[in-house]
Amino acid sequence: MTKYTAKRLPQHTGPAAWNKILGAQSAATPLNSDITADFVVIGGGFAGLSAVRRLTQLQPNVKIVVLEAGRLAEGAAGRNSGFMIDLPHDLASDDDWSEPPSD
Repeated sequence: MTKYTAKRLPQHTGPAAWNKILGAQSAATPLNSDITADFVVIGGGFAGLSAVRRLTQLQPNVKIVVLEAGRLAEGAAGRNSGFMIDLPHDLASDDDWSEPPSD
């Protein structure tokens, strides 16, 4: 079996705002032993966690392992405060949604 070692870890730029309000948390548990899984997902951001969710929908009985250098959803994706838009939108639109429409 080939062993890979990361030459550098991602830079952590601080806690996500949503995670900061949770208060103190226990330390993350490092992976210290060999494990077996049907799927391994690298990264616990929105894309990685979405992949895990979809895999569990398609194959509910598989063993999935998520490898994350930090805390789940704590990276760049987690710092968007949890806002996701699932509809196409035009950022160049003249519509101003910052104020309610006047009657």
